[in-house]
Amino acid sequence: MPADSDQPSLYRLVLEHGDFGIHNMSITMDANGQPLVTSLYDWETGCIVPAILSDPLMAVWVDLVTDENAAPSFIRVPGDATPDDRAQYMTWARQYFMALFNQAPNYERAIQAGKDARHLWFALREWRGDDPEGYFGDLGAWAERRMKELGVDSAMSQIVYYN
Repeated sequence: MPADSDQPSLYRLVLEHGDFGIHNMSITMDANGQPLVTSLYDWETGCIVPAILSDPLMAVWVDLVTDENAAPSFIRVPGDATPDDRAQYMTWARQYFMALFNQAPNYERAIQAGKDARHLWFALREWRGDDPEGYFGDLGAWAERRMKELGVDSAMSQIVYYN
């Protein structure tokens, strides 16, 4: 977990919907013809988490997500998606995250700062108990790759862990 001068914005508690998407909203048009969200439904998976561990996903035809550096991306793509469809999904992702980060500029920094913590948090959150040896083996391999990328010696990490 990063420790820097942005701690108040990184660890600020935020309300996370848990299934945020247009399927759980009432949307109308405002006086200027722009979409206006009037209600959010389906809060049973809602929770309060630090901003650094929150998930800015927006579900539309695909899921609009960020990569580890807070760059727009998308997942859950239909198998028959064409290159034009994929270009449209990317446009949606760029527009959504530009609007989100314009409204909450510190949120983008929280996502960038927590990339490793977020990877672990999301991986553990999504695990459903199947194949623990393979699942945690893959997660351990990811951790070892990241340690090498960061120049962390595994012997040193064990000393830090045990202290």
